[in-house]
Amino acid sequence: MIPETQELARQIAVLIQLHPDKEMSEIAGMMGYSPIFTINALEYGVSQGYYTKVPKTDKVVLNDDADLDFVGRSLGEEIYRVQNEIVRAVDTANAQETDISIDLLRYGWLQGLRESALELALWGIEADGRLNRYVLADPADKKSTYDFLTLPDNLGKEWGAKQFQAPTGKTKKRK
Repeated sequence: MIPETQELARQIAVLIQLHPDKEMSEIAGMMGYSPIFTINALEYGVSQGYYTKVPKTDKVVLNDDADLDFVGRSLGEEIYRVQNEIVRAVDTANAQETDISIDLLRYGWLQGLRESALELALWGIEADGRLNRYVLADPADKKSTYDFLTLPDNLGKEWGAKQFQAPTGKTKKRK
């Protein structure tokens, strides 16, 4: 289902904020909709004062006074549903003293979902304070970092570190 023009315009505004270095054609590609929907949403966003097209370029910039207080269903039903499913999954994981990595969401549980939908959902649930993100480095490879999500009450517990620990217990040798 394709979101309404207003919802797509808000999605574009958030993606511009998240990716200020990208050109509009790249953001449109991230969205994954037919050009007519993206073009109409872009024009609507300009008319609403969210962003401005830079003349003679493929750039779009956020307006300094743009109100990006988009919560609830304002980014569309699809994003709202993804947000709720992510929060529910993190709540369930936190009850077992574990956190969920963004990689697990991206490449596992939400595989096949548009990348922009995941980004927008994460932006929304972090912006409204339902979840917090933290980053851990892999102890075996300090260059590799992983982002984890947790409920605000559990921030600082860093249960995501458990994924880096070697399994404990005795193993049986095969005969």
